[in-house]
Amino acid sequence: MSAMILGLVAIPLTEIFHSGLRTLDSRLDDYLIASALRSRMELLLSRDFQYLTSGSVEVTVRNTTSWMSWTANSYDLNGDSWPESGVRQIRIAFEGRILSTIVTDHEGNVGKIP
Repeated sequence: MSAMILGLVAIPLTEIFHSGLRTLDSRLDDYLIASALRSRMELLLSRDFQYLTSGSVEVTVRNTTSWMSWTANSYDLNGDSWPESGVRQIRIAFEGRILSTIVTDHEGNVGKIP
């Protein structure tokens, strides 16, 4: 009789335990995907401005391979409907998530704006 009661109590507890494990698993996936996005962004930002182009690459996260793609398009900073020549928006898409930034070409000159 006590074994039957213990079994009835253990079934819901087992489901709660498995639910917690699935949540941790999902968070790990989110962390690894975000890490892959940031790594690609850092790699792209390390390139010279003239070599920032759109592209894609296969990325494996936890034994699952998917395509990560990115665009590097001219961007309109001042709202006049004409993109500035020395400005690009980089957008990286992977597993339903997007990471985006704007990059400017300083032509090798970095200084304080007066």
